[in-house]
Amino acid sequence: MKKLFLFAIAVSMLALAGCKTEVFAPVSYSEIFGDPKIKMGGLAVEVPSCSDSSKKFESSSVIEAKQKVPYVFPKAEYVRCDRKGFDSFAIFWVPFQVGGTRQDCKDDQVCVYKSRNNQFANAVIGTEILKKAKELGKIDGDDLRFYLGFNNDSGRDLDLWFYSAYVDGNPGVFKDYIIKKDAKDVEIKLSNVSSSTLLTGSYVNMFRDFNRPETKTK
Repeated sequence: MKKLFLFAIAVSMLALAGCKTEVFAPVSYSEIFGDPKIKMGGLAVEVPSCSDSSKKFESSSVIEAKQKVPYVFPKAEYVRCDRKGFDSFAIFWVPFQVGGTRQDCKDDQVCVYKSRNNQFANAVIGTEILKKAKELGKIDGDDLRFYLGFNNDSGRDLDLWFYSAYVDGNPGVFKDYIIKKDAKDVEIKLSNVSSSTLLTGSYVNMFRDFNRPETKTK
């Protein structure tokens, strides 16, 4: 499986006037299907450049990102500005919640969690985050990339059914993939359709493990 390099792909859901945005959430199988806890994920915002014309100071766009990202994510921590190919990104650490169920996720959180029937892995962006982000500019599903850096610590090979995602670059639209026991840093990227759904405040199904005992819900 391809290795993920956090700072090479991190770039979030805060769009500064139509910029490319991605979010990176490092999670394990046991964390998704466990109790809720807070972790740090990678968040970056595309900027025209990291430095000004003199190359001595931060660019005005980086300064703007450092002001606006904490407005959407109050606990965001600025890391640095990096160049990726021809693009530049202001990179931050931001908290997100993994585990529990939808009812454990607050309006000001990004959450990766299990379904009530104990088989699906889902994701959602809190309405308060979306409200603040939309105040700052238009957000488009084509500009949003939502990644998981997935570790299989289940103790077995996982036969997972994906709904609309790419698994290590391979398209998975209503398709199953085997993720080997102890595999680390498997790249799971949601499709544009799933990303657009997240931006409406709705949750998305990332994958289903039919081999998990199903919890009956009323």
